[in-house]
Amino acid sequence: MIAQTSYSQQQILFAIDMQQEIASGEFQPADDAVYLTGNQAPLSDINSIKMEDSSPVDSIYVANVDFPPSANGQTLKYNFVIVKDGDRKQEDRPRVLKIQGNQANRRLDLAYFNSFAQ
Repeated sequence: MIAQTSYSQQQILFAIDMQQEIASGEFQPADDAVYLTGNQAPLSDINSIKMEDSSPVDSIYVANVDFPPSANGQTLKYNFVIVKDGDRKQEDRPRVLKIQGNQANRRLDLAYFNSFAQ
């Protein structure tokens, strides 16, 4: 008998701290928006997810994304995008994450716009 492993939907919490962009004037919370885009459904360049600041005093924007079981084992390339006055400013390079369906809800470390670990 062959054991089968079935994976359920994988929920990942993305979070970005926008304090530096606010301080520099690159992002105005009342007028601008930050989105999450990526290469695995449900994310795409066309289907970006708007991030929300659930506690406006901290300037941390979050989005919970539910990836289907078919995304298990896939590599997600994603970016944060600022939309200001109709213009899009995307991070200089993509971030990379392996989607693993055998994990419970996953919370990524806090990110900063266009800031990457060495």
